[in-house]
Amino acid sequence: MYRSMTGVYVTLAAQPLKTRMHRANVFVITLGLHGSNLDDVLLSILDLPKLDRGMSLNINGEKKLVMAFMLGYIRDMPQQNDNAGILRQNAAKGCRSCLASKEERGDIHFDYMRLGRYHHHQVQL
Repeated sequence: MYRSMTGVYVTLAAQPLKTRMHRANVFVITLGLHGSNLDDVLLSILDLPKLDRGMSLNINGEKKLVMAFMLGYIRDMPQQNDNAGILRQNAAKGCRSCLASKEERGDIHFDYMRLGRYHHHQVQL
């Protein structure tokens, strides 16, 4: 039986773009069933902000301060689009997050508040 999943992934911002784009450098933080309550899925990443301030970890018997800064949370990876059964970024409207056409992408006057489908979801994050 196959089920759709919602995934939360992290990539390290300190890596060059070419390195970040390798599949091996995209780490799964948590998975949840597609259509499940987003709050329940995000509860599993509640402790990530502790890494912003730094955490003391025992590594090979030595106490080390580990810090990892979250620059932002992203989604709409091509694999997620395939899992959701929608087109990719090169389609006429390839993004699940807004209704911008190919021609309107990058237009600073595009009304993202009115035509963006992501706003309320991002506010919830």
